[in-house]
Amino acid sequence: MLVVLLHAMESARDHLGSGYVLYSGAAGVDIFFAISGFIMVVTTAPSWGAHGAGAAFMERRLIRLVPLYWLATCMRLGLLLVFPGLVRHTKLHLWHTIASFLFIPAWNFAHIPSPVLPVGWTLSYELLFYILFATALIFSCRPIRWATGLLLLAVGIGYFRTPAWGAAPVILNSVLIEFIFGMAIGYATLRGIRLSKSTAAPVFLVALAVLVSTDIARAGSPPRVLLWGIPAAIILLASVSVEEQVARPLAGLPNTLGDASYAIYLFHIFALEAMWVAFDKFHLTPHIGDITAIVCGTAVSALLGVATHFYVEKPMMELIRSKIPSRRMHPAPSVSRPEALPLVR
Repeated sequence: MLVVLLHAMESARDHLGSGYVLYSGAAGVDIFFAISGFIMVVTTAPSWGAHGAGAAFMERRLIRLVPLYWLATCMRLGLLLVFPGLVRHTKLHLWHTIASFLFIPAWNFAHIPSPVLPVGWTLSYELLFYILFATALIFSCRPIRWATGLLLLAVGIGYFRTPAWGAAPVILNSVLIEFIFGMAIGYATLRGIRLSKSTAAPVFLVALAVLVSTDIARAGSPPRVLLWGIPAAIILLASVSVEEQVARPLAGLPNTLGDASYAIYLFHIFALEAMWVAFDKFHLTPHIGDITAIVCGTAVSALLGVATHFYVEKPMMELIRSKIPSRRMHPAPSVSRPEALPLVR
């Protein structure tokens, strides 16, 4: 939702000249990378060392990641071909289009390594992490160690990158360390290591304040993993530490937004573009205030994402899983029951 808020603010800036832009909303991606590392550990822990764990993991991640992204990318291509004036900041060429479907970073028309669906740039990082984590599951009963080593190796290789390497290696950078933060927090949580109840809330608030008050460009472009990755990891750790206390009060809407987060992320740009088309068609743009436009854009994006989750994503996942024989994996333990995870020696 931080990312959605940022893009809603940027769309209000582009259409209305709004000065309200929370550039640190981009740090929602860093929180997500940490969460991703956390979830991969929690969901696979009981299967560590089991035969076929790596293949089963990769199969499930591809089913979760690929179909909805391909659908959103096809929609983006369709809009660009049919209504090129409606799709901002996108032009087509063949390799860039192919690479977009394959999660391979490629230079776009502006020489930026962004896919046809611009928000899809983060998925290249996700897929690389999945591949490295699956490799770790295949070769070790201690995948966190292997995955950490492989991620650090990728970052190390990235330091030697030159323009001659092309666009694909741009993902070999220190942002990958944010997945390591999440994996470490996941394992610590399963072992029962958490912040105390009295500490977690203030730590969360301080980390969130630090995160949202920073802007990489204005801060002199320090490494993203330092400016946003560390606060993102602390936010995750503090959140997990108070899970039992907030689970009931935060049931309902937040859980729904969480379940629909992938759909919201992929489709919110369509919602924002459609909203401004509607405003222009009904001559409302000159009368819409900055705050109203931002609130409407954020709300419409969330609604479209939730609808897409329930009426497109879930049925599509059920159909695909019914057609593909499932590889067996043990269910994930509850993070509230660390004893569910046997210590891997």
